[in-house]
Amino acid sequence: MKHAIAIFLLVSSAVLAEDEVLDPIITIAADGSITLTDKSSYFTFSKDGSFRSAPLNLSGRSLAGRWELTSNFAFAVITVRARIGWMNGASPTNEYRRLVFWVYPGRKQPFKNPYAITQPKEEFLAYFLIDECVKIPKSEVEQ
Repeated sequence: MKHAIAIFLLVSSAVLAEDEVLDPIITIAADGSITLTDKSSYFTFSKDGSFRSAPLNLSGRSLAGRWELTSNFAFAVITVRARIGWMNGASPTNEYRRLVFWVYPGRKQPFKNPYAITQPKEEFLAYFLIDECVKIPKSEVEQ
Protein backbone atom coordinates (compact mmCIF):
# COMPACT_ATOMS: atom_id res chain seq x y z
CA MET A 1 0.00 0.00 0.00
CA LYS A 2 2.86 2.40 0.85
CA HIS A 3 4.39 1.75 -2.59
CA ALA A 4 1.07 2.50 -4.32
CA ILE A 5 0.76 5.80 -2.45
CA ALA A 6 4.35 6.74 -3.28
CA ILE A 7 3.80 6.01 -6.97
CA PHE A 8 0.54 8.00 -6.94
CA LEU A 9 2.31 10.99 -5.36
CA LEU A 10 5.15 10.85 -7.90
CA VAL A 11 2.75 10.72 -10.84
CA SER A 12 0.59 13.50 -9.37
CA SER A 13 3.57 15.80 -8.86
CA ALA A 14 4.77 15.17 -12.43
CA VAL A 15 1.34 16.12 -13.82
CA LEU A 16 1.22 19.26 -11.66
CA ALA A 17 4.70 20.30 -12.82
CA GLU A 18 3.56 20.28 -16.46
CA ASP A 19 0.69 22.67 -15.64
CA GLU A 20 2.83 24.98 -13.51
CA VAL A 21 1.71 28.60 -13.68
CA LEU A 22 4.60 30.87 -14.66
CA ASP A 23 5.20 34.57 -14.19
CA PRO A 24 5.73 36.12 -17.65
CA ILE A 25 8.66 38.34 -16.64
CA ILE A 26 10.52 35.54 -14.86
CA THR A 27 9.91 33.32 -17.90
CA ILE A 28 11.36 35.95 -20.25
CA ALA A 29 14.45 36.22 -18.04
CA ALA A 30 14.87 32.44 -17.82
CA ASP A 31 13.99 31.42 -21.39
CA GLY A 32 14.98 34.50 -23.39
CA SER A 33 11.47 35.37 -24.61
CA ILE A 34 7.78 34.63 -24.51
CA THR A 35 5.33 34.64 -27.39
CA LEU A 36 1.67 35.41 -26.86
CA THR A 37 -0.92 34.79 -29.55
CA ASP A 38 -4.55 35.65 -30.08
CA LYS A 39 -4.64 33.05 -32.91
CA SER A 40 -4.52 35.88 -35.47
CA SER A 41 -1.21 37.56 -34.58
CA TYR A 42 1.75 36.77 -32.38
CA PHE A 43 3.52 39.08 -29.91
CA THR A 44 7.11 38.23 -28.88
CA PHE A 45 8.80 39.92 -25.92
CA SER A 46 12.54 39.16 -25.86
CA LYS A 47 14.98 39.36 -22.96
CA ASP A 48 17.04 42.06 -24.73
CA GLY A 49 13.98 44.38 -24.70
CA SER A 50 13.02 43.88 -28.32
CA PHE A 51 9.42 43.35 -29.35
CA ARG A 52 8.04 41.82 -32.53
CA SER A 53 4.50 41.19 -33.71
CA ALA A 54 3.21 39.92 -37.04
CA PRO A 55 0.21 38.09 -38.43
CA LEU A 56 0.09 34.31 -38.30
CA ASN A 57 -1.25 34.21 -41.86
CA LEU A 58 -0.35 35.83 -45.16
CA SER A 59 -1.20 39.44 -44.48
CA GLY A 60 -1.76 41.81 -41.59
CA ARG A 61 -0.34 44.35 -39.18
CA SER A 62 3.23 44.05 -37.98
CA LEU A 63 5.07 45.82 -35.17
CA ALA A 64 8.76 46.08 -34.35
CA GLY A 65 10.14 47.97 -31.38
CA ARG A 66 11.09 47.86 -27.72
CA TRP A 67 9.26 46.91 -24.53
CA GLU A 68 9.67 47.79 -20.87
CA LEU A 69 8.09 46.53 -17.69
CA THR A 70 5.85 49.18 -16.17
CA SER A 71 4.45 47.17 -13.25
CA ASN A 72 4.42 43.55 -12.06
CA PHE A 73 1.97 42.84 -9.27
CA ALA A 74 -0.88 40.41 -10.02
CA PHE A 75 -0.05 40.72 -13.72
CA ALA A 76 2.74 42.28 -15.75
CA VAL A 77 2.04 45.68 -17.29
CA ILE A 78 4.30 45.98 -20.32
CA THR A 79 4.64 49.14 -22.41
CA VAL A 80 5.69 48.73 -26.04
CA ARG A 81 6.84 51.50 -28.38
CA ALA A 82 7.01 50.26 -31.95
CA ARG A 83 6.92 51.05 -35.64
CA ILE A 84 3.76 49.74 -37.27
CA GLY A 85 3.73 48.20 -40.73
CA TRP A 86 1.80 45.80 -42.88
CA MET A 87 3.03 42.37 -43.92
CA ASN A 88 2.50 41.70 -47.65
CA GLY A 89 0.92 45.06 -48.29
CA ALA A 90 1.56 48.78 -48.48
CA SER A 91 3.08 50.03 -45.22
CA PRO A 92 3.33 53.53 -43.84
CA THR A 93 6.95 54.59 -43.53
CA ASN A 94 6.78 56.41 -40.24
CA GLU A 95 3.79 55.33 -38.17
CA TYR A 96 4.46 54.54 -34.52
CA ARG A 97 2.35 53.21 -31.68
CA ARG A 98 2.50 52.81 -27.93
CA LEU A 99 0.77 49.68 -26.70
CA VAL A 100 0.19 48.66 -23.11
CA PHE A 101 -0.21 44.94 -22.47
CA TRP A 102 -1.52 43.36 -19.29
CA VAL A 103 -0.07 39.84 -19.19
CA TYR A 104 -1.22 37.43 -16.50
CA PRO A 105 0.69 34.35 -15.33
CA GLY A 106 0.35 31.38 -17.66
CA ARG A 107 2.12 28.33 -18.96
CA LYS A 108 4.26 27.40 -21.93
CA GLN A 109 3.04 24.97 -24.54
CA PRO A 110 4.01 24.03 -28.08
CA PHE A 111 2.33 26.28 -30.63
CA LYS A 112 -0.39 24.36 -32.45
CA ASN A 113 -2.20 25.96 -35.37
CA PRO A 114 -2.00 23.98 -38.62
CA TYR A 115 -3.46 26.93 -40.56
CA ALA A 116 -0.87 29.51 -39.50
CA ILE A 117 1.79 30.48 -42.02
CA THR A 118 4.08 31.77 -39.24
CA GLN A 119 4.76 29.05 -36.68
CA PRO A 120 6.27 30.19 -33.36
CA LYS A 121 7.96 27.25 -31.61
CA GLU A 122 5.93 27.66 -28.45
CA GLU A 123 3.45 30.05 -26.96
CA PHE A 124 2.95 31.47 -23.51
CA LEU A 125 -0.67 30.56 -22.91
CA ALA A 126 -2.03 33.28 -20.66
CA TYR A 127 -4.83 35.77 -20.43
CA PHE A 128 -3.65 39.09 -21.83
CA LEU A 129 -5.23 42.40 -22.69
CA ILE A 130 -4.03 45.22 -24.92
CA ASP A 131 -5.16 48.07 -22.70
CA GLU A 132 -3.87 50.88 -24.90
CA CYS A 133 -2.86 51.40 -28.51
CA VAL A 134 -2.17 55.02 -29.41
CA LYS A 135 -0.31 56.83 -32.17
CA ILE A 136 2.94 58.42 -30.98
CA PRO A 137 5.71 60.50 -32.59
CA LYS A 138 8.92 58.82 -33.73
CA SER A 139 10.83 60.74 -31.03
CA GLU A 140 8.97 58.79 -28.33
CA VAL A 141 10.12 55.47 -29.86
CA GLU A 142 13.77 56.53 -30.01
CA GLN A 143 14.03 57.32 -26.28
